[in-house]
Amino acid sequence: MSETSNRCESGSIDLIQIVSMVIRRKKSVFFTALTCFLIAVAYIALVPREYEVSAQLRPGVVGYDNQGNSVKGWIERDIISWINDAQYFFLFSEEGQKARQILSLNLKSKYDRGGGVIKVFAQSRNPERTKELIDDIFMTAFKYYKKNDPVISLSRSRMMKNIGSLKSKLELTKSMDEKSIDLNIASKKKSVELLWSQVRLLDQKQASTEATIRSLSDRINSTHANTEKLIQLRDQVLSEKPGDALSSLMYANTIQQNLSYLTQLQVDINGLKNEALGCKSQKDELEQQIGGIQKEIGELMLEKTEKLRNVRENIRKDISVLEEQITSLTPFEVVTPSTIIPKPVSPKVVVTLALGLVVGSSLGILFALLFEAWGRRKPEPSRGPEA
Repeated sequence: MSETSNRCESGSIDLIQIVSMVIRRKKSVFFTALTCFLIAVAYIALVPREYEVSAQLRPGVVGYDNQGNSVKGWIERDIISWINDAQYFFLFSEEGQKARQILSLNLKSKYDRGGGVIKVFAQSRNPERTKELIDDIFMTAFKYYKKNDPVISLSRSRMMKNIGSLKSKLELTKSMDEKSIDLNIASKKKSVELLWSQVRLLDQKQASTEATIRSLSDRINSTHANTEKLIQLRDQVLSEKPGDALSSLMYANTIQQNLSYLTQLQVDINGLKNEALGCKSQKDELEQQIGGIQKEIGELMLEKTEKLRNVRENIRKDISVLEEQITSLTPFEVVTPSTIIPKPVSPKVVVTLALGLVVGSSLGILFALLFEAWGRRKPEPSRGPEA
């Protein structure tokens, strides 16, 4: 008991006394904490919001080697220095108000090792305008460095030379291929014309042979009819004049001549038929040859079309690749365009409210301790002598 009284007299306050003091003055502690909390709420309500606008960059390609591998220009450290030191400002130094706005952006950048990109960001109360300015910085820088960077200019001129060479090669290859194939096709077409002329001659010969066969057939029919009449006359004479041997002999001789003539006509007809069959066989063979040559012509036409198409397609692909490579030449590349983050970065609502509550509680406790200490040190009024 004496030890406790000694501590009180010396002005030292232990933890239990502090708690008891806070409890005794809990109203003042509460109102102080509430006041600071309301101040934090008012700050959040009145202070304009700030939003972050960010983009992602990475080193670009300034050229390609003979194997088509990309050659990097700036490294990550160069881009970070270019952003943080506002080295882009010279691009707008003559644009007055825009130059001041760009300088006030206070762009910052940092390297994201996980994603392998460089994050460029700025905080602003007018995020739409900030986004426009950041996009303008990137576009203006692209145009400037594409035109003035010596490495990019050298790479672009070499690629343009390669494109011109490819276009010349395309025209030359096209001309050579067309000439060679067209000459071959023309030669085969002449062969087809010659074969068709032979077919026409065989057609004429076959038609003449068939006409001769028909004429001989008519003679055979006429000779047959004449022979039959002679046989009838001979039989009639033999029946009427059996002893007339001379007449019978004459008829027999004439009939024999007619039969020999019929045999000769039949032999001639068979020969002509064989000749007609030979003409038809030759004509069929020629038509087969014509069909084969026409098929070859069709294949040559197809080869010509496909070959030229393949050659043109390959060269066009090479030209397209080079043109895309020329377009992609830049010291840095925009991976993610500038984007406004919808959640404001300032003021931070939770942090501000928590800070107001903690500061208010701390001030309330401090004021309670001060009031208690002041009340203890205040002298008590002296009492008069007892009667």
